[in-house]
Amino acid sequence: MFAFSEVSQIVLRSAGWEPQRSVDPTLWLDFLQQEGYCVFEAAVTILEHLGGLDLKEYIPALVPASLAAGTPVVLADNTQILFDDYPTFDFIPNSTPDSDYDMAAFWTTNSLLKKQGLEIFPIGSLNYMTTWFVLSDGRIFKSEFYAPEGYNYDHENEPANLIYLGKTIAEAVNTLVQRCIVYL
Repeated sequence: MFAFSEVSQIVLRSAGWEPQRSVDPTLWLDFLQQEGYCVFEAAVTILEHLGGLDLKEYIPALVPASLAAGTPVVLADNTQILFDDYPTFDFIPNSTPDSDYDMAAFWTTNSLLKKQGLEIFPIGSLNYMTTWFVLSDGRIFKSEFYAPEGYNYDHENEPANLIYLGKTIAEAVNTLVQRCIVYL
């Protein structure tokens, strides 16, 4: 379904992913819709295939022995890589930092997205503290907006603090995983 790189597939498999994986995303979709997000096809597709995967925790029992031991991994083309770090992300959208009602109101009324006729939907967390989103056109962004407790969001004048990760979920995952490896 998605064009994940060989390295990304290794990482995703450590969390239980398989290419034919399919889960029912209704719980996440319903929750986030109630919070104020609009459900659209790109969000549903991502959550059907990746929903519930959690790579935020390094779980030795799930990680291939070669990764856990810090030994090189040999790819299909005989390229050797080493994981210098381990990617930390999940596809659990109802527990992201930006999944609650206050943040839904901020993101869904964002003037930059509205001008482009786009919707936004949280798909999970990155590095424990950042939410990553899919836009209705399939592009993936992360948010690094954090305000002090009690901050009153100015929905009309607040700039969108979205950082581009990829034109597809596969491109975004591949980019995140690529940042964690060293070529030998």
